[in-house]
Amino acid sequence: MEMCSSGMSETERVGKTCNIIIFLFGKPAWEMNLEGADADYEMVEEIDKLSTELGVRLRETSRLVKKLLDNGWTGQGCLYDISLYKDQTLVETESELVRLGINPSELNIEEEEWE
Repeated sequence: MEMCSSGMSETERVGKTCNIIIFLFGKPAWEMNLEGADADYEMVEEIDKLSTELGVRLRETSRLVKKLLDNGWTGQGCLYDISLYKDQTLVETESELVRLGINPSELNIEEEEWE
């Protein structure tokens, strides 16, 4: 049986995976005060404002996902977000993000153990 550097066998080794969840956008009523509102010029202004905010958010998300993919992260798209994974600890993830110029406190990061 091959041993890892920790002295444990590969089947006994416990590791960590970090998951970064990046919210894209939600239902229109989540993004603006739409439900039950009259279709009027105020709604038009809210739609226009949201279009600008979504454009900025999606461009920032695109740059963020590219940086993470370029640094070995993998993942998948979900209904309202993107989940990216990498086998490393939370401390390693936060250090990597800082090195990449990304503020870890602005992201939803979860650490999971695996065997």
